Amino acid sequence: MSKPLDLSAFFDLEPEAIVKAFEAKGYSFSWDWTDTWQEAHSKTFTVAKVMKMDILQDIRDGVTDAIQDGITFHEFKKRIIPDLQAKGWWGRVPAKDVPSDAALPAGVDPNKEVQLGSVRRLRTIYQTNMQVAFSVGRWKAMKENAETRPMWGWVSLLDNRSRLSHRLLDYTVSGKVYPHDDPFWSKFYPPIDWGCRCRVRAFRENELKSRGLVAASAEKLIKIEKVPLKESDPTGPQADIAVFLGGKQAVRTGKGWGYDKGQAAFPNTKVYSKDILNAAAKSKMGKAP
Repeated sequence: MSKPLDLSAFFDLEPEAIVKAFEAKGYSFSWDWTDTWQEAHSKTFTVAKVMKMDILQDIRDGVTDAIQDGITFHEFKKRIIPDLQAKGWWGRVPAKDVPSDAALPAGVDPNKEVQLGSVRRLRTIYQTNMQVAFSVGRWKAMKENAETRPMWGWVSLLDNRSRLSHRLLDYTVSGKVYPHDDPFWSKFYPPIDWGCRCRVRAFRENELKSRGLVAASAEKLIKIEKVPLKESDPTGPQADIAVFLGGKQAVRTGKGWGYDKGQAAFPNTKVYSKDILNAAAKSKMGKAP
């Protein structure tokens, strides 16, 4: 059984704000995880190879319940697996047998086996959506309070599961914090990779000296590298990853993770996409956040 997601980091955040941020997402179908890229993930809910609306809705409802009720992964999978299996979205099947409301994407071999639902995939869906939802909700709360707490510090769990490069960013280790609008957060607002459990803490400027912290800036310390989008195709399409060079060790974002999740989820309402506005209108929110 997996350990429940540590929600203690968000004790000062209204649960309703987190749920509303998640509910504001639209929907999209995708065959591959690279089909919906970076900022688009903050605006739409998608699961690779879920091509039927009722199945996508089942998974989304399960994640919403998990966020709202704080349920463990064990309970999440217990609730959702029977429905997914009953609707044929489980195990390995030929691509032509994937439940779908549309034709297979161009170039997909209909006879090639693909992975649909599995415990491992559900774990990734659960952990990723929970972590991003809580992180985005916290971003909104901190931005609304940025006038009094303008300095943000990186927080790593500092356990044996944390990446060394992420541990070195922790404000208690590096001694550094960054203004809420510093270029650092535009590429390195957590999570910054699959499985990243890091978060951010806000500080008043008058707290820094007593805590032994220094206000820093990542300007000119971030570069963009090109890497193969798929490891199996090193000469194929390339992806951008962000690299931070301001610490004891270079820190790289995962492919598709180098962007500001909060800014992407809560842009100026004037530029909200039609999908977001429709999703907001249908939810209990009544309006876009």
